[in-house]
Amino acid sequence: MKIYELKVKVFLLKDIPYSKVLEKNAAFIDVTLGKDPRWAKMHETNGVKGYSLGGLMPIERKGIYHEGRIYEFSVRTVRPDLAEYLHIQLADTKSNEIKGLTAEKKIISKKMIQRIYSLTPVILKTDRGYWRSYESVDFFEQQIKNNLIKKYNTLFHTKLDENFTLYTQIKFDNEKPVATPYKNVKLLGDKVTMMISNNETAQELAYLSLGCSLGNMGSRGFGFMGYVYYK
Repeated sequence: MKIYELKVKVFLLKDIPYSKVLEKNAAFIDVTLGKDPRWAKMHETNGVKGYSLGGLMPIERKGIYHEGRIYEFSVRTVRPDLAEYLHIQLADTKSNEIKGLTAEKKIISKKMIQRIYSLTPVILKTDRGYWRSYESVDFFEQQIKNNLIKKYNTLFHTKLDENFTLYTQIKFDNEKPVATPYKNVKLLGDKVTMMISNNETAQELAYLSLGCSLGNMGSRGFGFMGYVYYK
């Protein structure tokens, strides 16, 4: 398994408020995928997409990303063919708000990961809404682990042994739910830091999370993860 990262430089055609950045970045990627029938079909199908994306950089402290300025954001994927397609197409994509300029591709080194941490809110989809309203932290932890296992099994057509410890410590970095607008509703998520266990399966899934997000809706920009290697 390799995680491919594309650093995409973009030019803003309109102002984008901070609260709408993930939605607009995802829409930009959707336009790119829509150019090719194969990737358009993948985009329209429910299931594991195998990619994730982050927000615009540098961060605008006053909450508005400005029309006429150049920013950068990252797209990651575990799919080599998708990485190649995006590498070619992203610089030639234009949405209503964003125009692509350049895209640089690299492989994220596969080293021992000490910890991963949320750069965008982690979303845990349930039938009853935000999990904290009716479930325990144990529920959150188990669902996050199950979600990573499902992604791995689906992408690599295998079945992992689920008897392993994913992390030695988890910390919630938000005191209250992080609300993000999405399709006229506000999704509630969390910022977390996880100290990753040093067994092989935990390390493999932590690496996978860098490309496919932690939790749900990675292709919408949620659960995009930062990482720190062991020194």
